Amino acid sequence: MLPAQQASLVSSFFPPATVTKVIARPVVAGGAHPVVVFTPGYTTTFTDYTFLMEDLARRGYVVASVDHTYEPTIVEFPDGRLIGSAVGSHFGNTWRLDDDTLSVVIATRQADLSFLVGELDRLNATSGSPFGGRLDPARIGIMGHSLGGAAALSALQQDSRFKAAVLLDGAIADESVMPTGSPTLILAMGRARWEENECGLWNNLAGPHLAVNLRGDEHLTASDAVWLAKGAIQTGTMGPERTISAIRDYVGAFLDANLRGKPVDPLLTGPSSKYPDAVVITEDQQLCRQP
Repeated sequence: MLPAQQASLVSSFFPPATVTKVIARPVVAGGAHPVVVFTPGYTTTFTDYTFLMEDLARRGYVVASVDHTYEPTIVEFPDGRLIGSAVGSHFGNTWRLDDDTLSVVIATRQADLSFLVGELDRLNATSGSPFGGRLDPARIGIMGHSLGGAAALSALQQDSRFKAAVLLDGAIADESVMPTGSPTLILAMGRARWEENECGLWNNLAGPHLAVNLRGDEHLTASDAVWLAKGAIQTGTMGPERTISAIRDYVGAFLDANLRGKPVDPLLTGPSSKYPDAVVITEDQQLCRQP
């Protein structure tokens, strides 16, 4: 059971009845599926991005979304144990944001993500597992939101098993600005201007890369808050429904092109009348103006 204060904060944000399209224990379709590993924002949980995860599953991806133990407010273990956060929480703004803590968090996430890929390999090779023979280890993407974006980029740079990355309004650290040859999507929420580290990263992306800025959005627009708290989360002129559709479509189109070898969707090549808030910067363009 959650402590009373945390339970109150949770219940004040989330509606009492939430309906999704998620199905418990589904049968995995035949064939080897591409995989997307997801790492959430700092102190948040893997369930905070259902609108995007269920869409990727609908498109044929197997999604493995991670709770990084000792970081989220509460993590429930399979045996029922509840493990609290060692770094504070975004509920009540009690989280620790010093450089040393964040460095440890990124390193811990890196280890978690590499361990997870090993476990996916094991499940794929296990007879009788629902994922046995259903995962394609040559087509694994990594995606993260906020600090998870920094962790995803670090995983892409350090673990060759990850073949592409999606950074959802990622917090790009200084040490992440290094040459990267794998496909990378920078999907930003409401940038008035690009950060210096984002500009540096863009200049060091040697593989296929794309940046999309959804004008008028805010940081939490990339999470389930966009539909759980409609009206409280900024979504630009398109409104919540079309913004949700845009996030799904840009992420799906990028992964389809770079993990599945599908033809490049026109969404990835320039402006779209369907999503007028989306500013698309292709790899032959400058992300930031030169001084």
